[in-house]
Formats: sequence, structure tokens, C-alpha cells
Amino acid sequence: MTFDDSSNQIIGGSTSTQFYNLTSNSSDTVRLDTTITVNYNLDIASGVLDCEAKQITGNVSGTITLAAGTTLILGSLSSSTNVTFPTSYTSAHASISSTSTVIYQANTSSQTIASTFTYGNLVVASRSYPLTKTSSGGTLLTVTGNLTINTAAFSLGIKSLNLTGNLIINGKLSFSSGSMYLYGNFTNNGTFVTTGGNVTFTG
Repeated sequence: MTFDDSSNQIIGGSTSTQFYNLTSNSSDTVRLDTTITVNYNLDIASGVLDCEAKQITGNVSGTITLAAGTTLILGSLSSSTNVTFPTSYTSAHASISSTSTVIYQANTSSQTIASTFTYGNLVVASRSYPLTKTSSGGTLLTVTGNLTINTAAFSLGIKSLNLTGNLIINGKLSFSSGSMYLYGNFTNNGTFVTTGGNVTFTG
């Protein structure tokens, strides 16, 4: 099924909905008002897919795609409901453009940033500061665009960061070991804490 309109569209209802293939091709925003399951491919071809406080359940066989310039919003600033990256998709079945954006903004520390995937632009946010979010999955978080920390505190812990674009801290970023490789600019408007590890500027 393809959602393709120039204005906002809503996937809603009182029960969860299953799709086989789902394409979000709106030039505006497709918003979830109910949880959904995608049994094969999830394609964000244009515009914004806003999950709000609703989870997308994926699968291990299909592919998740974020095309150039698209945005996937996970969670709501006004809700403490944890919304993760669409579940079950693997890095081998993910096509995420370097100019796409994934925003983790659930107002809860239970929301973790999946380091399994290579992101384009990555935004970590929350309404409450200093609510702290962490990364889950592999030991290396790779961002080919910009990494922006808004209001939230983001702890990399022992993990490493490979950032091709700019690092913009409007909240708090911390890590205790590992390595941070930064190819773009470093802008600290908040708090940056290191208790170990290495930061390498390699532009």
C-alpha cells in the first residue's frame, strides 16, 4: 500500500493494522495513530513518517528504506511511551540515505538509539532534561550526516562514534571509553563530558 498525497495523512483506528509492503510517499507527513506491522518492505520514499507514540513492527526478510531528504520520527516529545527503530529489520536489509534524518524523541530514557544501522542525519531529543538516552546494538555508531543532541542527554558509554558530518550539542553528550572520529565541525551549546577514550578530528 502506498500513501501518496500533498497533505497530512493518518494511519489510525482502534486496532493495530498489518501491511505487506508499505510505502510512505507523501510530500508532507504520514502520521501513525495506531501501531502497525509491516510484513515485508517499508519504504519511506518522500516526506515524513511520524510514528508519534506508536511502534512499527517489521520483519527480518524485508528491507527498510529511507530515501534522500526523508525523515523518520520515533516517539513524541509529549509522551513517555518508548518507540524504537522499526523492529526486526537488519543492517543488511536497510537502505538509509546519507541525507535522510532519523529523530529519536520519545520523552523517556527507555528509548535507545540502535547502533546496528548506519544513519544519515541523527537527532536525539526529549522534552525533559537531563533525561539520558543510550545506544544499543553494536559497539560502533555510524552517522554519515550530522549528529544533533537536542535537550536530551545522550550517553555513548563504552561505544565509539564515527561521524562524517557535524556534531551539534544542544543538550549533553558523554562517553567513557572507545573512540570518537569527527570529520565535520564540533559545536557545543550544552555539555560535553568524557571520562576516557579518544576524540579525533579528522576532517
